[in-house]
Amino acid sequence: MTTMQPVHIQTNYSQNPIKYAPAIPMQEPQPPYDASVAKKEQAMAISYDIAAEYAATDKLLHVMTDIAKEAKNEKNPQRKQILEARVGTVNNMIEQREAKLQQMTSMLEASEKTA
Repeated sequence: MTTMQPVHIQTNYSQNPIKYAPAIPMQEPQPPYDASVAKKEQAMAISYDIAAEYAATDKLLHVMTDIAKEAKNEKNPQRKQILEARVGTVNNMIEQREAKLQQMTSMLEASEKTA
């Protein structure tokens, strides 16, 4: 009669894993380059930047209004002077953003004319 012996399977995990052939990336055919499309995309990007600047300017206006209200109701003259200085600083920031908006708007108009 034969007896069954347990089978011991040893695996060597230190061996390098199986290397498969690298996948060849498939490139989709590119449409011919059209400069007008690039100009339209540039105009759209400038439009997004202008919208973001308007949103930031709006938030600064709200901050300036809140500080001005606080300064109006402030009794302490030193604190009132500090708050008024902050209003002036925020107002300068708003003016800088408005100048940037004018520049961006003129860039947008120029890019739309050429597109």
